[in-house]
Order: sequence, then C-alpha cells, then structure tokens
Amino acid sequence: LDFLYTLPGGITCLEGSSSFQPIATQRHLILGKEASAYGSLLFSRLSNPEITSIDDIRNKRIGVGQPLASGGYQLGWKYLNDRGINMMTDCKQIVFYESDYNRMLDDVLSGTIDVGMTMSSWMESNRPGDMSFLRFLDLSQQSFAGEVYPFLTTTPLVPTF
Repeated sequence: LDFLYTLPGGITCLEGSSSFQPIATQRHLILGKEASAYGSLLFSRLSNPEITSIDDIRNKRIGVGQPLASGGYQLGWKYLNDRGINMMTDCKQIVFYESDYNRMLDDVLSGTIDVGMTMSSWMESNRPGDMSFLRFLDLSQQSFAGEVYPFLTTTPLVPTF
C-alpha cells in the first residue's frame, strides 16, 4: 500500500500496528486557533474527592464517545493502557455516548458517571462555562509539528485528517 486517506481513528490504529507515517494533515481553525493535531481529554467532577489522578480511574464509571472515535475513545484507551489501566477490566463500567459529549459532560457533573473522555478542543469549543467545575486529569503541554498545541489534552497528539 503506497497511499491511504483515512479518518483520524484509522491513523491511530495504523500507527500502533505498523510503520505507517502521515505525510499530510489538514489544519483546522477552532476558536480562532489553528490546529493540525488533537488528543483526548480525560476529566472528572472537581467536587469528586475520589478522583484526583489517572490512577483513581480503577473501579470507576467512565464515559467515552464510541469505539471508532479516536479522540473520544482510542487515544484515551491507549493512554490508560500504557499506564497499566485496562478500561475493560479495571473500570466498573464503560458508558458509550456515541459522540453525545454534552450528555456525557452532564452525567459527569451530576455524578452519574465518574470520568469523561472527549477529543481535545471539544470542551473549550462547546462547554467553556463548565470547565471551572471539572478536574482535568494528567494535563500536559503538547507540541505538534513544531507548534504548541493551544487546547487542553491528556494524551499525546496525533494528526487530524
């Protein structure tokens, strides 16, 4: 195979299982900021004292996008797996929200689930007013292609499509 155009979830799978390397990516304008990459953001309710770090996710209810969502599931799954947390066996429950991140965030804020996972930039773009009620887990400043990534992210970045 010499060339492939795929969604970001395809890139995530291919990078993990082969020597595949992206040669081009699109730049997206999000809230007036350019980005050619994204990651996953993991968060909990700030008032929940049981979750202050990634290690506290064990035996908790976690909300994710959908299995094919790279930012809403795949990148976060890999991040947790790399830290010895298997979501399938170590979490009390996984709730698939089929990309209804507004409902997921509402469920985190109400305590229906303990942890949420979205694509980075989603929170700033869609629910910035709720950010002060959340604890963002394992945040790190990331760079991609020599540029500082302007949004909150938990995981390493991958190229957009």
